[in-house]
Amino acid sequence: MRVRFLFFAWISVWPALACSCASSEPVKACEIYQSMPVIFRGRVIDHNHDSTAGFGQMTLYRFKVLEAFKGLPPGVHEVFIDPASMTSCYRVFNTDSDYLVYTGGADPTPVAVSVFQGPPPDSPAKRIPAAWKGLGQLPVYSVGECNPTRTVEENDADLAYLRSSGKIGPAASGWIEGRAVQNLDSLSPSADCVAAADATLTVTSPSGNRRRAAVQTDGTFRVGPLPPGTYAISAQSPVLGTGEFEEPSVEVPPGGCAVAIASFKTNATISGKVLDADGKPAYGARLQLGELQAGGRVREVPGAPSWTDRRGGFRIENVPVGRIVLAANLNGAPTEEMPFDTVYAPGTQSASAARVFGIQPGQVIADVVLHLPKPLPFGDLYVEVKWPDGSPALGGARAWAEWKKAEAGFGGAPASTNRVKLRLALERRYEIRVDWTDFKPGKFLFVEGAAPQTLDFTHDGQVVEMRLKNPHPQ
Repeated sequence: MRVRFLFFAWISVWPALACSCASSEPVKACEIYQSMPVIFRGRVIDHNHDSTAGFGQMTLYRFKVLEAFKGLPPGVHEVFIDPASMTSCYRVFNTDSDYLVYTGGADPTPVAVSVFQGPPPDSPAKRIPAAWKGLGQLPVYSVGECNPTRTVEENDADLAYLRSSGKIGPAASGWIEGRAVQNLDSLSPSADCVAAADATLTVTSPSGNRRRAAVQTDGTFRVGPLPPGTYAISAQSPVLGTGEFEEPSVEVPPGGCAVAIASFKTNATISGKVLDADGKPAYGARLQLGELQAGGRVREVPGAPSWTDRRGGFRIENVPVGRIVLAANLNGAPTEEMPFDTVYAPGTQSASAARVFGIQPGQVIADVVLHLPKPLPFGDLYVEVKWPDGSPALGGARAWAEWKKAEAGFGGAPASTNRVKLRLALERRYEIRVDWTDFKPGKFLFVEGAAPQTLDFTHDGQVVEMRLKNPHPQ
C-alpha cells in the first residue's frame, strides 16, 4: 500500500457528521486484519486537544508507535491521529494507555493543513505546539469514536494474533467463532446476554460438507480449522428452537476468523405488581431481570428497565431461560426516586432468598408481587466547587456522587453560586466528582475537576470543598 504524507493523506475510517455506531460487539483482530490497511500499537506522546472546546475543534494527537503490525511505512516511529475533528464522532485519547489502532483509506486533511500551515482568521484550529515544529512530514491517520481502535494490555489475545500475522499465507486456514445467546439486545454486547448453552452450531462449506460444534456453558463456540471461503451457518437448541444470525453466511479470511452471533428469542414475559412498605402500589419503581450465577452473584440481563405504573403494575418481556430473578434497583445506588438498596422478589435483599423463575420459551408468568422495604434516611450534601486558586467557580459548577460505581446523585449549582446540593442516603461512603460548564452561544466551555474525593456522608448539611483542574477558560 502506498501511504502519502502530511497535507495529502488523511487516513480515515467511517467518516461521519453524526456519529452512530452500528454495533456494540467488540471487534477482534483476526476478524478485520485482512480488511484494515494500517494496524499498530501506540501511545499518546502529546496533543493539542482542548478540553473546554467540545468536538468543534481541530485536533491532532501525536502517537509513539510501539509495535507496527501492518501498513505503516518502514522506519516510521511516530504518527499523528486526527480524532474525527469537527464531527460528533470526535474521540478523546488518554495519555496513560496503550492503544491498538486500526485505520485506513486516504483523503485530504483540512485539520492537518490548518494545524501545520496556520489557521485562517476566526478558525477553530489551534496553533501548532512548539514540540511539533519539524514534524510536518509524519503520516496522519483518522480514528473516530466508532472506529474499532481500543485500549490494550500486554496479555491481550489480539496482540498475540497480530504478532504472528506476518506469517499468514493466502491459503492459510481460518475459523469461525462467536456466541449463542438469548434475546440479543443491539445496545449490549453478546457477552452480557444469557447463554444458549444447549445449542449446536452447524457450518456448511460450499461443497456441502458439514461440521458441528457444541456451544460452551458461557455461550461461546469455535469451529475450525477451515479453508478460506464462504460458509453457511445455523444454530439449533432443543429448548429454544432455531437461532437467528444477522447474516446466514460468513466469510472466513486466510489465517483469520469470521465472527457470528446466534440469538434465540424466548417470547416469555413476567408481569405483576410492586407494593411499598405500607402495602400500597409503588409508582415509578425501576425493575430489571438478573441471572443468578455461581456464588450468589447476580448479573444484570440486558434490556431496558420496566417502570411500574400508577397502580404499581409492570410487565417485562424477553425473559430468558435460566436462573432468573426479578429485582428493583438492581445494582443501583439508593436515590430519592429509589430510596433503598437492591430488593428481589418477593421482597428480600438477599439474592440467595430471591424467587428463581424457571422460564420456558413462550411462557407467561403473571401476578408476581414484589414488596419494597422502608425508605432509607437521606440528607443534603453541599459540594463547594472552586477554581485552583480557591475562588468560587460561579456560573456552571456541577457535582456527582457515586456509590460502588453506581450514580447516587447529580446536581448543578445556581448561576449565582458555586454550591451544589446532592440528596444522598446517609451513612454511606461516596466518591465525589465535580466539573464546570458554560454553554456560551457558539462555544461550549468545559473544565474538568481535579481528582475525585472519597467521602463518608454522616449527617444532613455536611459540606465538602473540591477544586477544578484548570483555571477559568477565556
